[in-house]
Amino acid sequence: ALVSPPPPELESLLDNLKDQARGGNARKISTDFVDALLDRKSVRLLTRFLSRSLPAVSKVMLDERDVILASKIATAPGQKIVAIVGAAHLDGIERWWLQNIEPDPIIVSSSPLPSQS
Repeated sequence: ALVSPPPPELESLLDNLKDQARGGNARKISTDFVDALLDRKSVRLLTRFLSRSLPAVSKVMLDERDVILASKIATAPGQKIVAIVGAAHLDGIERWWLQNIEPDPIIVSSSPLPSQS
């Protein structure tokens, strides 16, 4: 196989989402799917799977982007900076920050934006 099978936890998450998809309301399913992907644990499962299965893709899509995003945040003008980044980049940005800027953790919120209903 070109890609190794996902780990059991990730497989379970994907199976639950597939089961919901078979059940009906597409809008509710997409909301649940996004909520599941915003969970930091789920994001870590997905990014680890990507890095193990497709390391070259992971390097370009995650690792290199993490460095670019973190360095842009670090050099942004002003004393208070707000950066909105994809959930898959949070760990990489934090890791870069701790290694290059300061050992104190940065404050990160992975809360979704309020819905615009």
